[in-house]
Amino acid sequence: MRKGNLLTMNWKINSQYGQEKVVTRDVERLLALYSIDSRRIEEVTTAVSEACLNALEHGNKLDPHRLVEVTMDIHEGGCIFRFYDDGAGFDSHLLLANQVTQFIKTDPRGWGLQLINTFANQFRTGYEDIRFYVELVFLTNDTYESGCGNGTIISR
Repeated sequence: MRKGNLLTMNWKINSQYGQEKVVTRDVERLLALYSIDSRRIEEVTTAVSEACLNALEHGNKLDPHRLVEVTMDIHEGGCIFRFYDDGAGFDSHLLLANQVTQFIKTDPRGWGLQLINTFANQFRTGYEDIRFYVELVFLTNDTYESGCGNGTIISR
């Protein structure tokens, strides 16, 4: 169960390459403050970077006037991220039943989804107001139960 929200952060970044680094640098620093294992921090920042890049590229089409919003909640059991963009979204069912591997065979640029699926404990997509979001959940223990939004959940 998600208990004890320790920190909430919010970033709004322009849809340009390199902006994801602003978020990942902050995330790395903040997670280290909460004594999260360095290997896990690396996994989280890798997935966060890939989710940002997907939102910049595919959601907002690298339009520098469109913003990607990233939210992070650190709680006792781990952390939850949401990445909002202005795109139409995608079928998160691609990630089920090893279809990511099949997707990568047809589009070699699909490795970001594979990394996200590998490192996040849960992956969800949905809509809030009119914006598409991707939500990633990273556990530092096994006590998380989803309490956010209405979307498709994919758990490892």
